[in-house]
Amino acid sequence: MAPRVDFDDILEMVGNENWFQRRLIFVLVYPVSFLLAWMVLNILFMVSVPDHWCYVPGREMYNMTLEQWKNLTIPRETDETGETRLSQCRMFNLTLGDGFALTPVISSNGTAATVGCMHGWEYDRSNWRRTAVSDFDWVCEDAANPTTVLTMNSVGSVVGTLVYGIMADMIGRRPVFFLNIVIFLIGGIINIFAPTFLVFVASRAIAQTTFPSLYNTFFTLAVELVGPSLRGQVNAIAFCVWTVSMCLLPLVAWLVADWQWLGLITIVPGAYFLVVCRYIPESPRWLISVRRKEEAKEILKDIAAVNKREVPKDLDQMLDDLSQQIEHEKKYGIFSLFKYRLSAIRTVFLTFCFIGNIVIYYALQMNVSNMAGNEFLNFFLLSAVEAPANLIGWLGSEHLGRRWTEVGFLAITGVSCLTIMPLLFSPELTWLVTALAITAKFSITVSFFVVFLQSAEIYPTVLRGSGQALGSTMAYAVGIGSPAIIYLSNANPVLPYLILGSIAVLCAVMASFLPETLGTDMPQCLEDTRDFLHDQPYFSFITRRKLRAESGAGSGGLRRRSVVVSQDGLNGAVSTRLAKLEAEAAI
Repeated sequence: MAPRVDFDDILEMVGNENWFQRRLIFVLVYPVSFLLAWMVLNILFMVSVPDHWCYVPGREMYNMTLEQWKNLTIPRETDETGETRLSQCRMFNLTLGDGFALTPVISSNGTAATVGCMHGWEYDRSNWRRTAVSDFDWVCEDAANPTTVLTMNSVGSVVGTLVYGIMADMIGRRPVFFLNIVIFLIGGIINIFAPTFLVFVASRAIAQTTFPSLYNTFFTLAVELVGPSLRGQVNAIAFCVWTVSMCLLPLVAWLVADWQWLGLITIVPGAYFLVVCRYIPESPRWLISVRRKEEAKEILKDIAAVNKREVPKDLDQMLDDLSQQIEHEKKYGIFSLFKYRLSAIRTVFLTFCFIGNIVIYYALQMNVSNMAGNEFLNFFLLSAVEAPANLIGWLGSEHLGRRWTEVGFLAITGVSCLTIMPLLFSPELTWLVTALAITAKFSITVSFFVVFLQSAEIYPTVLRGSGQALGSTMAYAVGIGSPAIIYLSNANPVLPYLILGSIAVLCAVMASFLPETLGTDMPQCLEDTRDFLHDQPYFSFITRRKLRAESGAGSGGLRRRSVVVSQDGLNGAVSTRLAKLEAEAAI
């Protein structure tokens, strides 16, 4: 039976790494990755809690410095670390005596009585002129409000990721992407000018429902419009630009020093995507998967025109062949991922890898960021460490393969965490504990880079959005509990590292059973996942150099034919084989 052409063959004919794809990267990938980091992470600075103390009126009457006045009117107390400092929520109960003398009221036990902040608070303005916390006085009795905002952010992400991910497979990647942009802009602007806490937290939660859906949708749209050799590059660009944006965000926050102006500067530029929407097409892969052949045909013609390629004469027949096998497939939404045994196992393993990466990443970040010093500098340092990790993730996944790069760095993460455990009881080895914690943070960043790329290449086009939504939703839902893992150190400092190390090792084992997708065609329909790359030996090791050597290609991207549908496509018979390797850039 003669093999039938698949979508990657068609995309190669009209150009899969030419001007159209480069323009897409510049118009979509660079801006989304940069602006999205600002739009999502600005809330960490907007609800920053500056140092504060009770406002006690009358200082101007006594010709005192602020520090002298605070020492006179604010009691000292011991915090949870054992350090003595001026209270943030109490003041002495003072009366005005003869000659304007301040006299403390004495309590029944003979000490100066204290009361809550009767006249409001004063804030340290050295770093911030205004934050939402200082404007709304979310301190002392309302100190939980900033945490509530961040928690509802996570809840919004969990709900939105699943809903929008499924919508991306139902109505398309492009409309969901722009719907997310509009919702975030509206919610974000309302958030900046919110008059009450309820409006603030609700508007931010609504805006946050669009993340990580925004990232997942634009990434899926991008990788479905490029050839196999550019998929890793798109992922690398997205992650690296995100890191650069993270590094610049604290500088912008420090220069602006006002939460509302910071919100406007980091949210309003998102309107850029409404301006360039004409240059962002729908995914023709998805259009074919839902049998909208004519629309897919027009987009492929546009791609060919921009890339100065000839449109294949038998394009209609090719699209008919691709649509035919989907015609009689029954779909059950996200549950279709569990229709076939192999697909179900891989879905479970990918989901667990998503969960492991998210939980470990945020737990380690939270643990490392628990340090004194300037909040802007700390944020920058924690962001900067991701730059080399993303580079290593790209190079490793492109030259050593996705599977073993993922497994290797998950293993390094696990070993680093477990090695820390006995060192915690040796004060002279604190430097080694810090070095291993940074190593674990670096390694899990590499791993997260790769698992995101794997999910795009393993799930079929018809359920790619749903599959990524499932992994992200479960990961962010479980990730809400990351702080609890760190707080276990109060009971036993070994427990957080034992849990994180064990999760990393378990995920490494699961990742080793995922297929190697380097250079392969992506599955198009659900039927393709029945035997997708099922014949790979467990200990196989596919590298970019090996692919070139086998194909005899000296340069250019390479492809492995992974899914070949027989001529009797109506019965969905699928066979998997390794076809002749060829240069992606060849005409």
